Amino acid sequence: MTRKALAVRRKALAAALCVAALPGAGTAQESTSESAIGINYPSDAEYDKAVAARCGDSGFYLRGDVANVGVYFQNGASLVENGAALSITGDSGTTTATVNGVAGYVFNRNCLPRPAGFDPDYPFVSGYVISPWVLANGTLFNSEEDDGNTKIQAGLSGQVELFQAIFDTQYLTATPYYQTDFKGEAQIYGGTLSWRPYLLDIHLGGTTTPAGAMLDVYWSVDAIADYFYVENAGSTDLTEGTEYAWLGASFGVAGWILPDALDDRLTFTTRFDAFWDAYSKQSVDYFEANVAWALTEDQNAAIELAYKNGTDKDTLVDIDQWNLGFTFKY
Repeated sequence: MTRKALAVRRKALAAALCVAALPGAGTAQESTSESAIGINYPSDAEYDKAVAARCGDSGFYLRGDVANVGVYFQNGASLVENGAALSITGDSGTTTATVNGVAGYVFNRNCLPRPAGFDPDYPFVSGYVISPWVLANGTLFNSEEDDGNTKIQAGLSGQVELFQAIFDTQYLTATPYYQTDFKGEAQIYGGTLSWRPYLLDIHLGGTTTPAGAMLDVYWSVDAIADYFYVENAGSTDLTEGTEYAWLGASFGVAGWILPDALDDRLTFTTRFDAFWDAYSKQSVDYFEANVAWALTEDQNAAIELAYKNGTDKDTLVDIDQWNLGFTFKY
């Protein structure tokens, strides 16, 4: 969904969040015409559409990373969602093709009302969802050398949404997964726990900037714990028979450049990861940035310039790479 389409539904989504937070609330008409925090409730039809967008929908997703596979609940924020990328480059007789994407299926998002008699100031679990996914990331082929930075992961994400508690919402996600490489040699078993907060007043997790802004920007932070055991290292630089317990965080800044003048077509994202392994005591960091121009009005296809630098904690392979290619999302 485009940023403008989200903006149209933002008021209804915000109202749906507020109504869902009230014990026993079923429709917009069952509550007052204006909430305690000043959000005007929409009509019943608008409210029903908001609930349908926020809860109960399921479907297939194709994105650039697991965090954008539609697991997160609709909360009225606009987000840049990168698509799966395919790029082919040639330099001095060397041809390289890379792929970076994840395909997943999101089962029904289940929204939960505040328990009856529960103090309105206390946080509560307002939703949960389950999503299986498969990720492929790395070099498909290199005409001159074998690139060990390839991975295929298959996992099952279970997520709960925590309403209020300092932030607007918070998301806790648990994901067991299996990892191999493009040759199918690596055998790695692991699981991650992550936490992502949203506080839209300070553009944390998403943006609600009104139309007319020259630059529409938001920032994000994820706290992550990732444990895995390497039974077979395959083509990675991991150590066979070794356990890894990465603790760290991922920080991001993303947004739209001249969103109104360019009809939301020009976007950018940046990400910096910092992790420390509790077993080996080593630290790794990773930086990624990209600029994309949407080729279609629905922004499902784009041309993207990306730069990656650092160490991938999943393979311990060092990366310093520019890519120009196409992205697709669904």
